[in-house]
Amino acid sequence: MPRDYTIENLGPTINSEWDDFAPVVTADESFMAFTTRRQEDNTNADVFEDMLFYEDVFYSVRSEGKWQQAKNIGPPINIKYHSSNLAINPDGSELYLYKSQNGGDIFLSEKTPNGSWSEPVPLNDNINSTFSENSVSISPDGNTLYFSSDRPITEDKTDLDIYYSKKDRKGEWGVAKNIGSVINTEFDEDGPFMDYDGKTLYFSSKGHKGMGGYDIYKSEYNEETEEWSEPINLGYPMNSPDNDIYFVSIPGGKRGYYASAKADGLGFTDIYHIQLADLDAPPKKVEAKKVEPPVESENVPPVNEKMPVILVLKTVDKATKQTLDVDITIEGGQSGQVVQAQRIGSGLYQAEFTNETAAQYKVTVQKPGYMYKNISFDIPEISTKNTKIAKQILLDKIQVGYSQVIRNIYFDFGTARLKANSSPELDKLLKVIEENPRYIIEISGHTDNVGGKEFNLGLSKRRARSVVNYMIRKGQSDGRFLVEGYGEERPMASNDDEVMGRELNRRVEFKVLRFKQ
Repeated sequence: MPRDYTIENLGPTINSEWDDFAPVVTADESFMAFTTRRQEDNTNADVFEDMLFYEDVFYSVRSEGKWQQAKNIGPPINIKYHSSNLAINPDGSELYLYKSQNGGDIFLSEKTPNGSWSEPVPLNDNINSTFSENSVSISPDGNTLYFSSDRPITEDKTDLDIYYSKKDRKGEWGVAKNIGSVINTEFDEDGPFMDYDGKTLYFSSKGHKGMGGYDIYKSEYNEETEEWSEPINLGYPMNSPDNDIYFVSIPGGKRGYYASAKADGLGFTDIYHIQLADLDAPPKKVEAKKVEPPVESENVPPVNEKMPVILVLKTVDKATKQTLDVDITIEGGQSGQVVQAQRIGSGLYQAEFTNETAAQYKVTVQKPGYMYKNISFDIPEISTKNTKIAKQILLDKIQVGYSQVIRNIYFDFGTARLKANSSPELDKLLKVIEENPRYIIEISGHTDNVGGKEFNLGLSKRRARSVVNYMIRKGQSDGRFLVEGYGEERPMASNDDEVMGRELNRRVEFKVLRFKQ
C-alpha cells in the first residue's frame, strides 16, 4: 500500500526530454550535479550505439529556494565520450566521477580556489579493479567509502555488490571488503548512499523483495553488534515497477533527491525531490476506483502484452577500438538454455530474452587471433515496457607479452586433479592455442598462503602441468608450453580475506612468451 511521501518533479530547469539521473547534492543544498543524456549543450554531437546521446555531467545552483537552469559542467569533467558523476562530498569540494576505462573506474576531481575543477584522477587499486566500479558514497567523516562493483566474489558470481573501504593512517583507501549478505544478494545492488547520521545506508537492489527493476532500501548499522539491519523497502510511490536508484538525502534525513521513471516525467528518467515518509506509520489507504475496459482495436496490441528484453552487444578491439565480427554464444537462465545472437551490423549483435523471472546468462565471445571473453549479465523478467541493455565488449589481441587469468578451472581440494566441469573453459583456451600456433605459451599456477610454502609451490606447478597435459591429450605438442608454478609468491590481492583475497589468488594464468623457433 502507498506510503505518505511527497514527491516533486524538479521541472524543466533540471530535467529534459532525455534521461536525467544520478543527482548528487551538497549538504547545504546549494549545488547539484547530475548525469544527463540530453542533446542540448552535449559535449558530443554524435550518438552512442544505443542511439542516445552521450552522458554528460550538468550542474545547477540553488538560489532563493529554487534550482536554477542546469548547465554543462564543462572540461575537464566532461570529455567527448561518456562522462558521469557519482558523488559529492558535503562541502562540494570533491566530485567523484565514473569513467569507462579499465572496465569502469572511479575518479576524483577537486574544486580549485578559482572555482574550476581539477583534472580527474583515479582512486587507488584497492577501490578500482579490472572490473566495473559503478557508484560511490563517502561517510560524513570522510573516512569510509562505499561503492558498487561487479568484481567476482566467487568464480560464478559477478553481479554488482556493495563494498566498503576505510582510510589508513596515511590517508589512503585500504583494502575493499564486501559489505555482506544482509545487503548484497545474488542479483545487482547499486547506488549506495551513507546518510549524514553515519549509520543509515540507502541503496538500490534488484534482489530483495521489490516492485520490479531496482528498488530503494535502507539499512542501519549497529556499532555494538557490528551488523546491518534487515533492509527495508521504502515502498510505493517512491519505488515503482521501473528502476528507482541513486537516492541521496540531506542532513536531517527527512528529505532527499533521486531519479525515477514516472508518468509525470519530462523524459524517461527524471530527477525528483522527495519528502520521506515515516516508515513506522501504517501505509495510507487508497479508495478503489472503477476502471473502464479499454476499447479494443485490431491494430493496437493489448495494453498488458509483455515485451522481450533486448541485449545489444558491440564487440571491438581493445587497442584500436575498431569493431570486430565475432562468434557469440549465450547460455544460462533457469534451465541453462541457449539464446541465439543475431548480427545486426559491423560488430553489433542482438539477442532477445523471454524469461518470466530475472535470470543470469553467460556470454562467451570468441574470434581468431584474440583472447576469448566471458561476461555474465543479469537479465530482468519480461514486462510491459521496452527494456534494452547495451554493452561494449573489449577483446585483447593475442601477441607476445599478453597474459590472462583463466577462471572457471576447478581442482579437487589440495590436489592437481582437474574436475570435469573445467572442460568447457579448457576447450576455449585450447581453441585460442590452436588458432595461434606460432607462439610459445606459459601456463602458470598460483596459490594463496594457506599451507606450507614448499607444498604450495609444488601444488601450483602440478596444477599448471595438469592444464598442459589436457592440451597435449587434445593434440598439442608439449614443446609449445612452459610450465611454471609460483605458489604464493605473486598474489593478486591480500590473503587476509577469503572472498576478495585468497580465492582470487588461487588461479591459473596463460601468457604468450615468444615466437616458436
